[in-house]
Amino acid sequence: MRRFKFKSIQARTLLTLLPIVIIALVLISALSYQFAKQKLNTEINTNAATTLTGLNENLNSQLKQNSMIVSSLAAATGELGNTISVPDYFKLAERWQMLSSFTYGTGIFFAENAYEKGVKYRSIYAVRDGDKINTTTEYDDPAYDYLTQPYYTGTLNNFDKIYYTEPFTDSVSKMKMITAGKTIRNNDGQVLGIVAADVSMNNIKDYINNLKIGTAGRAFLISSKGEVLASGRKEIVEDTLLQDEKIDGIQTVANLMNKNQTGNTVLNIQGELNTIFYATVAETGWKIAVILPDSEIKQPTQELLHILLIVGAIGIIVISAAILWNNIGLIRETRKVVDVSRKMAVGDYSERLSNQRADEFGQMATEFNKVLESTSGIMAHLNQQSTMVQNAAAQIAQDSAMAATDAGHNVKELHEMENGADLQLKAADESTVAMEEMAIGVQRIAESVQEVSEATVVIEQKAEQGNNRLNKAVEQIDRAKEVMDEAGRMAASLNERSQQISSIIDMIQSINKQTTLLALNASIEAARAGEAGRGFAVVASEISNLANNVGDSAKLITEQIVSMQAETSAVVSGMKDGSLQVTEGITMLEDTKQMFASISEDIESVAGEIQEVSSASEQMSAGAEEVTASLNNLADIAKSSAVRAASATERSTQQSQSLQKLEASAQSLDAVSDSLNELISKFRT
Repeated sequence: MRRFKFKSIQARTLLTLLPIVIIALVLISALSYQFAKQKLNTEINTNAATTLTGLNENLNSQLKQNSMIVSSLAAATGELGNTISVPDYFKLAERWQMLSSFTYGTGIFFAENAYEKGVKYRSIYAVRDGDKINTTTEYDDPAYDYLTQPYYTGTLNNFDKIYYTEPFTDSVSKMKMITAGKTIRNNDGQVLGIVAADVSMNNIKDYINNLKIGTAGRAFLISSKGEVLASGRKEIVEDTLLQDEKIDGIQTVANLMNKNQTGNTVLNIQGELNTIFYATVAETGWKIAVILPDSEIKQPTQELLHILLIVGAIGIIVISAAILWNNIGLIRETRKVVDVSRKMAVGDYSERLSNQRADEFGQMATEFNKVLESTSGIMAHLNQQSTMVQNAAAQIAQDSAMAATDAGHNVKELHEMENGADLQLKAADESTVAMEEMAIGVQRIAESVQEVSEATVVIEQKAEQGNNRLNKAVEQIDRAKEVMDEAGRMAASLNERSQQISSIIDMIQSINKQTTLLALNASIEAARAGEAGRGFAVVASEISNLANNVGDSAKLITEQIVSMQAETSAVVSGMKDGSLQVTEGITMLEDTKQMFASISEDIESVAGEIQEVSSASEQMSAGAEEVTASLNNLADIAKSSAVRAASATERSTQQSQSLQKLEASAQSLDAVSDSLNELISKFRT
């Protein structure tokens, strides 16, 4: 399976890092939503429970205050008994009634004959009428017969505890109420009657029905028998049993509330789920409940979800912008390095990286510029050395060509000398024959001597010219040797420079290795950073690729330098061989020069002898034997001259070949210089 290759860092970021960031933000938002939802639900439940507790405590506090009035007034009445008048009891009841605005009326109901003998009904009742407290004896009516009323009998049956009745409608006041009663006992423990404090159900209904929990939360109150006493929800009808309400599942709710003191449950009202929190009113045993619609509970979580979506979208936009902005900077710096590397690949080392950053890119730009500066200096120096080598090679080739030309002339002259020596040898032979035939005629001998004299002059002139040519050839070869030695030193210097270049290339490769190691370390650190470091891992990978490209370029330069070193070594070796051959040629020319000197001396000797022969031609007959010996000696000298001329010709030929080799080496050095200059010309510094 082929791995997909991205064409840019920006595309890689958009297709890899950005989706990961979006997924991470979505997951974080989802987890935050779930966590916040749970916390909000817990908080809402806690708030509902707290609200319910507050309602319960408030209602219980009012009922306790009502119970306190009953208890205190019962204790006071038990102490006073019938020692005070009825009007004083009215005042006492008024004062206790004023203690609680929640209490509708407070009454003292004496038992039969308890206040005075023969009196069956004696009651004192104080009732609240707005801000006023009124008193009445309406409950003394025998037709009412309070002694048989449930609140009276229930209180007596409850002994000395406070007794709360179930809600009932009072036949006197025509008001639905509950009554708290407490038995009155004197100091002897005798029952004197009861004290009752009435609470209007209208007050309780108004209190419950006007309660709002949140925007849609309401409360309702049920009696210990399950009757709905008050309800803030129209679906739950008052004055009916909760279990008889026309709501699906209400019986289960009623059973739970009847069974447990506190708790919560769920009820579906008209297709909407509602959560019911309930608690028991301690004074009466009633159940007070808070009902919250599911929409009320979910509203904060929905609002939170909207906020999280908005924040997540803004976060995605901000993070995307930050990533893209950071990416643009990384791409800009990477493209600068790529552009400079491309120019380096084609030999342009004049470009420099701008260094305005303090991070790894800035450090890389500094080191990169140092490499460029060092390489440019090396290339400039190498160019100078190459130019000098090229000029020296051209000079060597020119001098070698001239020396080869002179050597060719010398070879021709030596051939002529060899021919002259042969002619001299033949002339000597002919002279010997002439001497033997001297009797034939002195004139012929004289003519022959004249010819020999002229030939000797010519030979002497040619010998002198050959000697001059040899001197000139020696000088030219000496100069060629000096040039070759200088070229050898330059080639050696060029070899040393190439070694320096190799050292610099090693330094570049070392920097390249360090850059690769740095990229590897950056990749490791990016992997440790996880998803947040992935963009930096991408950049580290691009830096590693760049380091590989630089390493390849350095490797190519190293190969070219090694090739140049090999060719330079070959040139140095050729120059050394040429120098040795030139030295041998100089030695041969010196030997030839000495031979020419010897030939000149011999020719001078022959010329003297010929003069003597000319002057003594008249005495030729008498000195025939001496002339014959001289001619034999001349023949030997001619033979020796011929041998020496042949040897000089051979050495001159070898010298000419050596000069040709030297010229070929110089041309090879010039070709190497041209190749080096062509290679260096590709690098712009």
